[in-house]
Amino acid sequence: AGLFFVASQTLTKPVHVRRFLQTLCWVAGLTALYAAMQRTGIDPFPWGESFEGLPSTYGNPNYAAHVLILAIIAAGYLLAGGWWAALPLGAAAVLYFLGTEQRGGMVALAGAAALPVLAWTVRLGVRKPARAVVLTLVLAGVLACAAGVGVMGVMKAKTGSVLPLDSSILLRYQSLVSASRMVLDHPLKGHGPGVYKLANPRYWTPYEQEFFATELRYNHHVHNDPLELAVGGGLPMAGLYGLLLLFALGHALVLALGSENRGHRRLGLTLAAMFTAFFLDGLFGFNLRLPVSASLLFILLGALEGVCPQRPPSVPVLAGRRIPGAGLPRWAGVAALLAAALGASSVFAGEYYLYMGVAAQASQNRSTATGLYRMGLSVAPWNWEFHWRLGQVAMLNGDMAGAVREFERTLELNPHHLMVRVPLAEAQMQLAQAADTSTPEGLRAAIMALEQATRHAGDALEISPETAEASDALGRAASIAAKLLVEQNRESLKPKADEYWSLAREYLRRAAGNNRSKTNRAALYRNLARVCISMGDLNGAGEALVRAARLAPEDTDTWPLFLGFAQNTNRYDLLRGALSTRIDLLRLSPKPDRDTLATANLFLANVLENGWNDLRGTENAYWAAVQYAPLRPEVWTNLARYTFASGRFDVLRDYIRRSCAQLAAKTPPVTPLPQVAAVNAVFLRGQEALENATLVLATAARSATPAENGLSPTQTFGWAATLLFDRLQQRPADAPDVCGASFNLALVFASLRQDGQADALFSRAKECLPEETQPALALQWADLRVRQDRLPEAMTLLKEARIRYPENIEVRWALARALVKQGQLREAAVEYESLGDEAEMDPQSRELLDMEGKALKDILDRNPPAPATE
Repeated sequence: AGLFFVASQTLTKPVHVRRFLQTLCWVAGLTALYAAMQRTGIDPFPWGESFEGLPSTYGNPNYAAHVLILAIIAAGYLLAGGWWAALPLGAAAVLYFLGTEQRGGMVALAGAAALPVLAWTVRLGVRKPARAVVLTLVLAGVLACAAGVGVMGVMKAKTGSVLPLDSSILLRYQSLVSASRMVLDHPLKGHGPGVYKLANPRYWTPYEQEFFATELRYNHHVHNDPLELAVGGGLPMAGLYGLLLLFALGHALVLALGSENRGHRRLGLTLAAMFTAFFLDGLFGFNLRLPVSASLLFILLGALEGVCPQRPPSVPVLAGRRIPGAGLPRWAGVAALLAAALGASSVFAGEYYLYMGVAAQASQNRSTATGLYRMGLSVAPWNWEFHWRLGQVAMLNGDMAGAVREFERTLELNPHHLMVRVPLAEAQMQLAQAADTSTPEGLRAAIMALEQATRHAGDALEISPETAEASDALGRAASIAAKLLVEQNRESLKPKADEYWSLAREYLRRAAGNNRSKTNRAALYRNLARVCISMGDLNGAGEALVRAARLAPEDTDTWPLFLGFAQNTNRYDLLRGALSTRIDLLRLSPKPDRDTLATANLFLANVLENGWNDLRGTENAYWAAVQYAPLRPEVWTNLARYTFASGRFDVLRDYIRRSCAQLAAKTPPVTPLPQVAAVNAVFLRGQEALENATLVLATAARSATPAENGLSPTQTFGWAATLLFDRLQQRPADAPDVCGASFNLALVFASLRQDGQADALFSRAKECLPEETQPALALQWADLRVRQDRLPEAMTLLKEARIRYPENIEVRWALARALVKQGQLREAAVEYESLGDEAEMDPQSRELLDMEGKALKDILDRNPPAPATE
């Protein structure tokens, strides 16, 4: 109303409207330029309907095309008037419009182009403007119906259907049906402004239920302005909107067909074309709901009011007399405008905070997102999306109780919100799992939380029965409840637990069997398998695991569970079949995934060994794994385990030799794993390579991370250490390489936390190591004994080394640290002071030494030792 009033008072001449439309063309042209940058990838924001949850990118047809339609018509009007800049600007707008691929806009432009031609044709035969306008409108309606029937006939002949049937159009048809149901429920008063997206899920058609269960979203608009107005305000509101556009169209045609001024006639035809386009476009979209296109409509309505010749008032104005209360309607209108502006500003501010918060949340800046959502709530407390987003952030932060509060508040504001119910159920399940169920009260609270989760997931299924996520939540809630009851170990609870297990199996089967679901169906089948195992339904568990393996064979979580099931139930046939199929498919692919093939062959080897004791097949599978991934530690670890258990060391020796030879023959040569290279050196060169081989192994073991590639250092290097230790035991005690190999293997076993072996080897090496290596042995052996809580023995080693090697800084430093650990602070301080006098020390070591010495001095200053008493 405000825009209409301002436009009617300022755009009072065709030249004013012309300048306004020129501005519109410039804006559309510049926007098209930026859109081209987006389309070609120059701009970092991608072309598309949305980006990180923000809808207003330039590739969004709903936000762009509605305005571009009006800009294209304006460019045609200005070009006809001699403004040549309209040609490139209009062409840019046309290209941009075509890029949005909005089909309803094409109908709108066709109607906008046809109406002026029809009006002027009628005007040539009918001289009276009023009759010409009425006849034009009647003929326009008839021709529009005829054109629609003709298009439908052509489509029927070409495609067999009178209407387009692609998925997006089908969804539009269904939204019209569900919106019509809403209108029929409240035909006169409607459901209330803005209520469509809140209440629409209750009226979804089966197609919409299935579609939105898959997409996990919903319609914000009907994509038909008159129908959406009828949903919000009833049929009278839709009728008023239609009358408004009809009146504006007729008024513009009167201006075009009845004016003697050429500028007025041309402007009238242009405005008539724009109103026609707006109406037709609104039948397929929601241009009245978007701020820019809606603003343009009311500005154009105001311009029409301002340009049209004014008639004298039909009621004479009585000069000099003031009618009591005559100004009240005006002031009431001003107050209403101010209230509307305030409300609209609150809505705008809320949307601003919402989208800024979404951007912060997408960039993992959760604290900023939370602050923005809270500020948005302060200006728009009715907006349920703030609570929805706050619940998401709370879940990401691990605050399940906070997430439950926010999600429940979301449902208070939007009772039919589908997407909030599954996360709410998830949060309540996590609260139940975190509860202390050792007491009856804790168990009761956990079961109540699970019942709430079940209720919300069930409500989601009631809204959309095909929602796989809701069925999954129901199944997991039931399985958690069953586990809690089983853990109580009470016979009276067993029937209830069995009931929960049955419910879990039923719902998980329903969720996993939904082939439209975008969830991880392999994970659903794994959960189903676990439930079936708990129920003793081994056939159901096996079937579920087979399906999980077929659906997502690359999912590494399935195969260990499948293997455990096979080992525990001695049912290896299903796993063998699944693995064989997986391996065949991988081998036949254009670019086989060698790493995945190696993993599959490792599992197959385990199955053949334990299920059938097929040694030949097991060894073939292991050799295939070695061929595909010779640099994966777990391949050699599993192969070594098998050969140790079966006594077939010749297989391990053969595979190591062949693999190392193949790697050496590559161009360029590939270095084997250090543990494989060390063992291969001993296999090839015999005992003379033992000392160097153990040194290679010690270097690798001491630099390994605690769980490299999912294996512990013991799993990675233990088999090689055992083999080399056996070779060491076979050597004569006086062999020249025994001392060095013993020391190296002591370092290996110490790294593997096999302290007994390491201690014995350190003791053996101490008797024969050369003098220059003895300090290193003392340091490593002392470290081992400190870890064994044998501090006095470590002190003895270090003190002996301190006496024998007084110039060795590392020995003295280790002794100082050991003295601190034993509480001998003054002796440690003396040692640190003597170390401080050393000149040959790198800067980093000097800095660390000074820090430790200063910390010790501070301790002594705060707690000086008591003086010795005689």
